[in-house]
Order: sequence, then structure tokens, then C-alpha cells
Amino acid sequence: MKKTLATIFSTLFILFSLSACNNGGGMNSESYEGHPRIVTIQIVGFNDFHGNTLDSETGLGISKTASVINKVTNNKLNTIILSSGDMWQGSAESNLTKGYLVTDWMSEQGFVSMTLGNHEFDWGEDRIKENAEIANFPFLGINVYNRSTNERPDYCQPSVIVQKNGVKVGIIGAIGDCYSSIAASKVKDVYFKTGTELDSLVKYEAKSLKEQGCDIVIYSIHDDDSAYNVDLSKEYVDIVFEGHTHKNYIRKDSKGVYHLQGAGYNNSFSYAKLEVDTKNDTFKVKDIKSVFTHDYAKEVEPETRSEALFEKYKNVIGNAREPVANIKKRLYSDELRTLVSQLYLQVGLDEWKEKYNIFLGGGYLSCRSPYHLGAGEVSYADIYNLFPFDNTIQLCSLKGSDLKTRFTETDNENYFISYSDYGKDNKENINLNETYYIVCDNYCSDYAPNKLTVVEEYHDPFLFARDLLLDYVIAGNLS
Repeated sequence: MKKTLATIFSTLFILFSLSACNNGGGMNSESYEGHPRIVTIQIVGFNDFHGNTLDSETGLGISKTASVINKVTNNKLNTIILSSGDMWQGSAESNLTKGYLVTDWMSEQGFVSMTLGNHEFDWGEDRIKENAEIANFPFLGINVYNRSTNERPDYCQPSVIVQKNGVKVGIIGAIGDCYSSIAASKVKDVYFKTGTELDSLVKYEAKSLKEQGCDIVIYSIHDDDSAYNVDLSKEYVDIVFEGHTHKNYIRKDSKGVYHLQGAGYNNSFSYAKLEVDTKNDTFKVKDIKSVFTHDYAKEVEPETRSEALFEKYKNVIGNAREPVANIKKRLYSDELRTLVSQLYLQVGLDEWKEKYNIFLGGGYLSCRSPYHLGAGEVSYADIYNLFPFDNTIQLCSLKGSDLKTRFTETDNENYFISYSDYGKDNKENINLNETYYIVCDNYCSDYAPNKLTVVEEYHDPFLFARDLLLDYVIAGNLS
């Protein structure tokens, strides 16, 4: 009987040991240097989150997204979470905290890195530094350089190495050729190396990471695959997480390397499951997909730690979601941008009409998700989300030739203008060599091809497009 029990216990022990031999870590039938030889690594990639802290019609906010990550990854078993940029800018809750709320959330979720995107620079370098100080993960920007020192700023680094159950993963971060997508005044002290210079930096860094024992090298770039040099694939880069264009895709390049990008505003995030052979330094892609967060809206509950962040920052956020007005019909992006151009013009006329013949108001105007203002109750946050950028109002001058080319006869669908009475009377007879005056914001004036000269700044540097629209709505103009 004792022999039978011993045999049973021995058998049970063997069965238990075999059951523990799984690709996600734990015990394994074959080990290498003290770790399982075959290890499963999960990678979750976010991009263009744009401060999407609350649930919307198309994506989930931070509380339920945290639960989705846990569900998809089995509570983050051997999981690496990274960002390919543009995480903060876009919502009242994130913007009012200058990104702190989202950075705190990323730290709590265990992000291992964040590549700097163009919108990380919207508030200038000081805000990046402040967020870097509270983050539990590094900001990456291998190609971000200080103009005066020709060195990388101290708020970002070229790469980071992460270890999971004996597997070393190197992550290189870079911003794409996005300089024109940032108000020039916000990046006057930095520049980005792009093209062949960037490729050389990535090759050098990837080689260094592999010499340090990295089994996998991830390239996290704030740009899409159209800007990628396929010569980096296989020899230097094993998988690419991208951003900036908000195009949801999973693609293989000509060398078989996967490129992933989510749709932006937390509509989706990217997921890859890799099976790594640590002895032979090889891996197989076992699963790869886009995770559409709203598909899980009814399956998951809000995570309490994420919910607590709203309480932490409640004094900063205030009552941004309380209704301030009621409007009778939905306004779409083009209507909203036309309205903003009219409001810019009116501000300019009130401020400078006695001194200058103002021709028009407006210029390049960007409206963000959800790209419409719905009928019914409207809150400050609803309007904030549409026009989140802190672009100041200015009076600018330009030659008649540039007025026609860049504003009155442009084919750029993002330029919206409203003529003053003077502009209406003279728009058919613009003198190419004469000087004209327009009212726009600093994003428009900073863009060199517009050839604008700033004549005067509006007396209130904290009056932005969203504030003008808010006042217009509260006054009952859309009721």
C-alpha cells in the first residue's frame, strides 16, 4: 500500500511538473541558462492616445482600458506595454493636468517606454521634463537633439532594455519627420534627425542592443510605415510599432517584419504574442492583432486604481463635464472650423480695426475627435476636446501674392477663412505686391511656407479657439 501511494504521489508530481511547463514562463521541460528555453512574450502597443481618459462612442477611457489590457494579456503575464507617442494632448482631463493624469496611468499600468510624438511638444520642453520626472518609465527619442549642444535632451534616451523571464527585449524610440506638425515656436531649441541620419542611429543602437544580449529589438516610431527603410528589418529590427497617422493596420514588409499601428484616440491598441527560443535567439509570431477597446465595453468593469486618478486631479479638472448650454443641431468639423475663423476675425476687428484694414480671419484650423459638436447638452470638455491646442491669436501681415497662394486660393482643405467687409470688397482685386493683414493663430503663423510676419499679439495670451467657441455657445447663439 505504501508503495502504491508513493507511486501515485510520484506520478502526480510528474504530471504537475509537466502542466507547469508552459511557454509563458514558470517551469519548462528544457531550460537555458537557468530560464525556460521557450518563453512567450506579449507586447501591447499604444499610439495617439490623445488623452482619451473617458469612454466615448468609439473607444474606452483609462479605467476600462486597464481592464481590457488585463483581460487580453491574462493579467499582464510576461507583458511589455509601450507607447509610440501622442499620449497626452486631446482632452480636457489630460490637458488641464498637462499630461500628468495620463502619465500616472501609464506608470500604474506598467508601461516600459513612451516614444515622444509631435504633440508631446505642444506645451514646450518644460512640460515634457515635468512629466518625465513623475513617470516610472523612460521617454524615448533617439533622434531628438538640442540645437545648441547637439546632444540629446536629458528628458529622453535612445532606447531601453526590458527583461521578461530570461528574455531581453530592446526598444528603440524615434519621432518621424513630424516637425511641420508642431508649432515652430515650441521646438525652437530642438531638431529631429530624419532620413538616412535616423537610419544610421537606429542601426548603431540596434547593434549595441544585440551585443548586450537582446533577443528581440522593437522599433517604436512616431510615424507610419511609409517612412520606414526596409533595410532595417531582420538584421537590426524585429518588429515595429508605429503611430502619428491614426491608421489602424498590421502589415508585413518585404523582409517579413511586422508593422503595427492603432487607430488613435484609444479606438484600438496593437497586440503581438511572440514565442522566443532563448537558446537560438529566434522567435515566432504566435498571435498578432488589433484590439478594439469598445468591443470589450460590456465585458469589463472599470479598474479602481485608474478611477482613483480622477479623484487625485479633481481640483485641477474641476467641473469640466457639467453642461454649460444646450444646442439645437449637430455641428460638424467644417462648420466648426468656419465658425472659429469667424470668431478669430471678430476678435481681430475688436482689437485692431482702428489701426489696420484686416482682410480675413482664420487659416489652418484643426478640429479633433469626435469631429462634431452634438445636439443637446454641451459641456466645456466637449468643446475642449474639439480644439485642445493652446494656439494664441495674432495679427499678421503678408504680401498679396502669398495671401492668394496660401489663403484665398489655397487647395488645402484644412484652411478656413472668413472675410471682413474690406476683404469682401477687395478679394477679387488683390495687389500681389501690397501688404495685407489677417488674424490667425500662432500655429498658422509659425508655419514658414505661409510667409506671415507677426505684427501684434492679442492682449490676452490665454484666449484660445475653444474659449471663443465656448463663449459663443453660452451666449445662446446655437440654441
